[in-house]
Amino acid sequence: MLDHFGRAELKALVASEGGPHLSIYLPTHTSTADSQQDVIRLKNFIHEAETQLADGWMRNNDVRQFLEPLTKLLHDETFFAKRQSGLAIFLAEGQFLTYRLGLPFKEKLSISRDFLVRPLVPAIHQKSHGFVLALSEHNVALYEVDEGTIHQVEVVGLPVNMETTLNLTSVDRGQQMHSGASTRMGKTAQIYHGQGGMPDSHRDDLKHFFRAVDEAIVSKIGDSSEPMLLACVDSSVSTYHEVNSYKGLHKDHLSGNVDYLSLQELHKKTLPILKAEQALKRLELTHKIREHLHTSTASANAAEVVLAAFQGRIHTFFFDENAIVEGQFDPIRQMAVVYPDDEGTDLVALNTDLVELALEQTLQHKGDVYSVSQSEMPEQAPMAALFRY
Repeated sequence: MLDHFGRAELKALVASEGGPHLSIYLPTHTSTADSQQDVIRLKNFIHEAETQLADGWMRNNDVRQFLEPLTKLLHDETFFAKRQSGLAIFLAEGQFLTYRLGLPFKEKLSISRDFLVRPLVPAIHQKSHGFVLALSEHNVALYEVDEGTIHQVEVVGLPVNMETTLNLTSVDRGQQMHSGASTRMGKTAQIYHGQGGMPDSHRDDLKHFFRAVDEAIVSKIGDSSEPMLLACVDSSVSTYHEVNSYKGLHKDHLSGNVDYLSLQELHKKTLPILKAEQALKRLELTHKIREHLHTSTASANAAEVVLAAFQGRIHTFFFDENAIVEGQFDPIRQMAVVYPDDEGTDLVALNTDLVELALEQTLQHKGDVYSVSQSEMPEQAPMAALFRY
C-alpha cells in the first residue's frame, strides 16, 4: 500500500526552512528477494551524508545524533517489507518523514537549507485531481478525487439537506410527500408528487439551498483552481450554475441521482473526466507559454523567472526535469544571478539551484508546476513560466 502524499504534505515540505535539511530519493524493489539491495543503498547514502554534514554543517558528534533516525530505519524490517517503487526520506531538526510511493525515483541525496521537492512534482501536480460535489435535495457531500482514491472532505457549514437548511416543516405548493428508500448516506429519501414541472417557488428554494452550499464550498476550497464536477439530476445543473462562485466548476456534470451511488462508482465515473481535463489543461498551457514567450506575460529567461517566482507572479511553471541552473537570488536587491556553466559555486550552506528555488517559490504562492523532458521545454530552456500579471 502506498503512503499518503498529497498537497498538504508537499506544502509542509516546501514551508520548512533553516538547516540542514536532508532529502534522500531511492528507487526501491517490491520483491522480497531484492530487499537487501535497498538497505545497502540507503546505508551508503547515510555514510555520504555523514561526510557532507561534517564538512561545514555541524560537528561529528552532532552528525551522528542528527542521523540517528535514519540509522534506526536501516534495521526496521517491517518498514522495508512494505516497499513500493520509490522511497523519499526527509530529515531536519525535529522532522523525520518517509514516503513509499509509486514513483521509481532516481537516486539522489541533497543537504541544503530546504528540502529537495522537485522529484515529488509528478506525484502531485501531474496526476488527475479534482473534486466532485454530490448534490441532491436530500444529501450533500464534497469528495476529493485523484487517480487512486476518493474520500469525503469535511466542510464546515455545508448544508445537510434542503429541508433543514430552509427550515421547511411542511409540504405545500400542491405537493405531497412520503418516505422513500434509505440512501448510501444513511438518510431517508423523500419522494415528491407535484403537479408537473418545477414551480417558481420551488426553484427559488433550490437557489437559496444551492447558494448556502456554494458559500460553504468556497470557504473550504475557494483558493483552489482544481476542477469540481457536479453530480446531480439534470434539472439542478442550471440552477446551481446560476449561484456558483467557485472558479473551478466544470462545464460537464455527472447526470443522475447520486444518492444511490457507491463511492467506487462515483470514482469510476469522475476519473475519466478529470484525466481529460488534466491533459487539455497541460496542452493549452504549453501552447500559451510558447505563444507569449517573448512578451511581458511569459519568459524562459532564468533570472526573470526566478524573480517572478519570489514575487508571486507565476501562474504556471514548466521546468526541465533534469536541469540544474546554478546561481543566487538576492532578496534585498530583488535580483537573480545566473552563473555560467564553468563558474558555479559550491557553497555548502546555500541552495544555488535556481530551478529548485523557483519551484519552491511557485508552490508557496500556489502556482501550477509541471516537470517535463527537455524536448518539451519552450526553446529547450531549463525553465519557463507564464505570469499572472
